[in-house]
Amino acid sequence: MVLLLSLIGLNFFLEKVQPKPLPAHLTLHINQFGILTMEELIPIVLFISMFGVIGYVTRVISDNRVRREMIVNKVSEDIIQKLFLENRAEDFNSNLKWGIVSVALGTALAIIQMTELTSEEPLTFGLGFLAAGFGLLAYYGLKRNG
Repeated sequence: MVLLLSLIGLNFFLEKVQPKPLPAHLTLHINQFGILTMEELIPIVLFISMFGVIGYVTRVISDNRVRREMIVNKVSEDIIQKLFLENRAEDFNSNLKWGIVSVALGTALAIIQMTELTSEEPLTFGLGFLAAGFGLLAYYGLKRNG
């Protein structure tokens, strides 16, 4: 009996207390496809890319300081080539790998757009992971044969 009365009282209380809607500046605007709108994405992308730019500038400055110190200390040419030129060859391989993966993911996104899949469907994520996997396998095949 006490449980029944407490449930009735809780129900009465919940009917009287309605949650207030969030202010417009605190809500996310999602379009009909379940994707954030550009007004929401731009600040997020700018915030993330700001850290990428800071990291890249820091790397360039530190590399130049190391080169300058090597020139001042008259380090042999072989060591300088080994440190800086071999890293560029590795960067090319990394760029090739991520370029192939990006093209594969772009193709998957085009297929998702053409088939009008939504973000709630598992097939959408499956196509993305499948494309990324095929991109990595294509890179592996290129590196193994070449």
